[in-house]
Amino acid sequence: MAVGKKMPSWAQAGVNEYLKRLQREYELTVVEIANSLPGTASDKNLKMKKEADAILGKTKLEDYVVALDLRGARVSTSSMALKLDSYRALGRDLVFVIGGADGLHKRCLERAEESWSLSDLTLPHSLARVVLIEQLYRANSIHKGHPYHRE
Repeated sequence: MAVGKKMPSWAQAGVNEYLKRLQREYELTVVEIANSLPGTASDKNLKMKKEADAILGKTKLEDYVVALDLRGARVSTSSMALKLDSYRALGRDLVFVIGGADGLHKRCLERAEESWSLSDLTLPHSLARVVLIEQLYRANSIHKGHPYHRE
């Protein structure tokens, strides 16, 4: 689930490529949340609240939610592969949430079972989508024993 509906063509192509590869084994859905209209800095909390309302409105109580946030835990590809294996055993839908330009509202972070950082760098949400889906593909490759990942 990601805030923002208009991705650059290069980012959409990257996401589509990895979705195609992963959909052979998983039922994947990309849910896009309209970002709030730009405004002044004083509107930031209101914008984030509206985005949180939309995100939380599309999240089911039984979903296992992982928020992507700059302040989240750093996760290696190998540990992501192990985590994905443990999530399968839960029997719950796994939902990754990527915020908009201002990040995720605190209610989204509180709702999440985990919070991960993809990098110490601030990534635009379109690039974060590409990085996340590529890492999911790489973690799945590790799980299947493919020599895709090098350590």
